[in-house]
Amino acid sequence: RKLTKMSNFETRNYEGVKAYKIARVSDPRQTDALPAQELRLNAYTDRIKCSDTSELYMFDETAFKEDRQKFQKIVQTIAEYPDFCIVVFDKIDRFTRDASSEVVQVLKHLVKQGRIELHFPSDNLVYHKNSPASDKTRLGMGMVFGEYYSSAISDNVKRKIEHKLSVGEFPGKAPVGYKNVKYEVDGKEEKNIVPDQSRRYYIVKAFDLRLDGNSFRTIAKILREEGFRSNTKKQGIVGQSQIETMLKNPFYYGVMRY
Repeated sequence: RKLTKMSNFETRNYEGVKAYKIARVSDPRQTDALPAQELRLNAYTDRIKCSDTSELYMFDETAFKEDRQKFQKIVQTIAEYPDFCIVVFDKIDRFTRDASSEVVQVLKHLVKQGRIELHFPSDNLVYHKNSPASDKTRLGMGMVFGEYYSSAISDNVKRKIEHKLSVGEFPGKAPVGYKNVKYEVDGKEEKNIVPDQSRRYYIVKAFDLRLDGNSFRTIAKILREEGFRSNTKKQGIVGQSQIETMLKNPFYYGVMRY
C-alpha cells in the first residue's frame, strides 16, 4: 500500500479494505453529536479510499439495555471477520470510557495480532501493531481521560439523586400505575408523579384479587386477559414476577424505596 499525507499524520491508502465506522454516545447530553460523528467518519473513509467497503454503526447507549449491548455485538463481528480491517472512531473517548472493559481488551488484542487497526481521525491517531511508544501513550492517556470523564458524570448523577431524595422527589421512572409528569410553576419546571388514569383500575384490581387469596400467577392471567400492559416503551405483558414485585412495593402506600 502506498503512503500518502493525510491531515497531520501519515496514513495508508486503504482502498478495498473493510472499514467498520462506529459512532456512539453514552451520555444523554451528547445524542445530538451522532450526526456530526457520522459526517466525520464518512469524510475520513472517503479520504482513505475505503468508503465503498465501509459499514456504519450508529447508536445511543443512554436509553436501553439493547443499545448498550450493540457495541459488544459489533466487536464480536469484527473479531470474526477473516481478513484485515480497520475500525474507525471519531475520537479516543468514543472508543471507550472504561479501559478495563472486555470489548476494549478484545480490540487491543486484535491490534496486537495485526488483524485490525484503530483509527481516530479527530485525534490524528492510527493505532496499529507497530505503533511507536508515543502513539501508545497517546491512546492510553486518551482512555484515562475518557474514564475520568465517565466517572465525573457518575458522581454528578449521584449528587442529583441525593438532592432529589432530600426533597422527597423519586429519582427514577414511576412504577406501573403511576406516571412521571412535568409542569411549569412561576416559570420554573417542576416534576411530580401522579396516578396513571389508563392503568389505575388494574392496580386496584390486582390488590383486591390478592386480598381475595389469588396467586400472583392467577392475578397476572386475569389482568392480561383484561388488557393490562406495562408502562415501558414497548408496553409488554405484565407477568407473574412483575405482579409480585408490584404488590410488594411500598410505593403504593406512600413510601419510596430507592
